[in-house]
Amino acid sequence: MLLTSVSVTNIRHGRGWLNGMCADGEFSMSTTTPLLLALTELADRETCFGLGLEPTAEILAGKLKLRMNGNGEFVSRDSYDICTAGGRDRDELDLALSVMSVEERAEVADEIASLGPQAARLGRPLTGVHRPSWLSDLGEQAAQLIAPPRPGTGHRRDGRSMPGDDGRRTPSTEDPS
Repeated sequence: MLLTSVSVTNIRHGRGWLNGMCADGEFSMSTTTPLLLALTELADRETCFGLGLEPTAEILAGKLKLRMNGNGEFVSRDSYDICTAGGRDRDELDLALSVMSVEERAEVADEIASLGPQAARLGRPLTGVHRPSWLSDLGEQAAQLIAPPRPGTGHRRDGRSMPGDDGRRTPSTEDPS
């Protein structure tokens, strides 16, 4: 009923998800048990139907733990979302990363980094992005944000404490305006 009342098209679904297109754009719904249930509350409610909206950390946790680590599926939108959270909402990204073990984080980071420039071209094309400059090394930037600190140093796998310490334009150093 909900889907037909808003003229939803291109409906796709899989284990734990449903997405499609409507007049106002693309939507995605998760039907999995929240990964951060005890740590987060609904961020807001969608205005038309009153559906609860998941907080950023829960959305990112699902992408990281279920899609990337669980299914081995890497799409450019997820890497871009991780980079955006790294620059605009680091606490939410850190909370999302808490659902993964150090080993899982390292495996996902290595896989994303290995994609090279292809990381920005996986899945549906990224359009209308707020930081097109990120696309040239999107995989490496996302990998740096996901990688666990190296044991005993508090630094990431490349030796830096945070992406951007070398002066490169990354999500954590770029002007947020």
